[in-house]
Amino acid sequence: MKIITWNINGLRATKSPLKTVFEELNADIICLQETKVGKEQLQSSVALVDGFNSYFSFSRTKLGYSGVATFCRNSIIPEKAQQGLFDTFEKESCDECVGEYGNLKTMFSYERAKEIDSEGRTIVTQHQFLGKNNKVEKLTIFNVYCPRADPEKLDRVSFKMDFYKALEERAKAVLKSGSHVIICGDINTPHRPIDECDPEISDDSPFREWLDGLLYHSEDQSGREKESSISGCFVDSFRFFFPHRQNAFTCWSTLKGSRETNYGTRIDYIFANRTFHEDFVVSCDIHPDIEGSDHCPVSAELKISIKSASKCPPCCTKYFKEFGGRQLKLSNYFATKSSAEISSNLKRKSVDGGSQKKSNNFATRSSDVSTRPEISGNLKRKSADARIDKKSKQTKLTFFAKAESPNNSTQTSQVNAKPVNSKKSDAALFWKGVLRGPDPSPMCSGHDEPSVLRTVKKDGRNVGRQFYVCCRPEGHKTNPEARCSFFQWKDKK
Repeated sequence: MKIITWNINGLRATKSPLKTVFEELNADIICLQETKVGKEQLQSSVALVDGFNSYFSFSRTKLGYSGVATFCRNSIIPEKAQQGLFDTFEKESCDECVGEYGNLKTMFSYERAKEIDSEGRTIVTQHQFLGKNNKVEKLTIFNVYCPRADPEKLDRVSFKMDFYKALEERAKAVLKSGSHVIICGDINTPHRPIDECDPEISDDSPFREWLDGLLYHSEDQSGREKESSISGCFVDSFRFFFPHRQNAFTCWSTLKGSRETNYGTRIDYIFANRTFHEDFVVSCDIHPDIEGSDHCPVSAELKISIKSASKCPPCCTKYFKEFGGRQLKLSNYFATKSSAEISSNLKRKSVDGGSQKKSNNFATRSSDVSTRPEISGNLKRKSADARIDKKSKQTKLTFFAKAESPNNSTQTSQVNAKPVNSKKSDAALFWKGVLRGPDPSPMCSGHDEPSVLRTVKKDGRNVGRQFYVCCRPEGHKTNPEARCSFFQWKDKK
């Protein structure tokens, strides 16, 4: 079985139909993050993909923000599914949700739990599979889109840490209940320096510490035993198979064109608990060749056979009233008549009023023409004009045109023969002088190429100011093909 995780950066922005994308990915379970779609924006072509059953989690705080979705082939329907890490929305979204929560309810208040789940960052699905000796075992998959935190916004830093703690507590509680666990998605933190293009400028120490405590890895980068991390419950599947691969990134800045120079980070992962990883995970790799987002997919091959449930869990997308044929229609608000009653009414109207209506209409029109001589005269003139051009089978609609004076043609030729107005040419020259366009961009110092104009968008004293930088994509400072260090303010203070 193949599982794929991919931050798609907007479902509605995909250039190809989702069915075509899934056929190319060729996976059995597809976990998407940053769907950026609200429930009211969800279309059937996205929600109901042939051959798959889907489970969406939507942001309740902002429309078109965050969001995750898990698609499972119809041959591997999950036993249970749930939106969110907590049960705060359990009654309205799922009646048969996964019920292992550990100490979550004592760690967080109801208000904080509701806030953590309000951004639609988690879908949990639980499956049964045949393990060793054909024993039926459970596998719970956490599809997560972890928050990004601006270091200058302390409320978002604390929100991200609380989300991490809630995810870890919930995953460990499910693990203790007897189910295997996979955590996959956009974790939004590079684990080690090897996972960053410029590790010296990163400041993710508290988040890296959390990630380091979650993961099991028997060796550090120098090959020595790292005893402090042996207690971690989960294995970073990619690093297990490729512990020393350099420049293996999954996210790049599209604004800076960093994908061209592979100047990125690895923040998309597939984690599996140690026992499951040792027994059932065959391979794991990243796919930077697959484009369509600022992230690339990560896939893993699992040596298991999923036991499909008989029906989809209640929070499956196909049960939404928008797609289940239960939506209210405008006709429901109006009384309807039987077909026999409608037919008899139509017959009665045609018999009783048909002939009278025709005669009345004809009489009215005749009386109008006879009592209004100006209309009668116009009609006679129109018919006469029509007979004149009968041979060409065209009607001259002369009554729409104004009478032309005999000198019209002469006047027209004289107008066309006039020279161009000198005032207009003077105005054109004036505006050409005023609107001569922007000044040419200065040449960058590193490549002697025209620079590009950018605007400061980050809040601060320079917000809104414009500046020039090298036009090449951002890259490592040792890469001669990458952006040079040229910088110049447009308006010098």
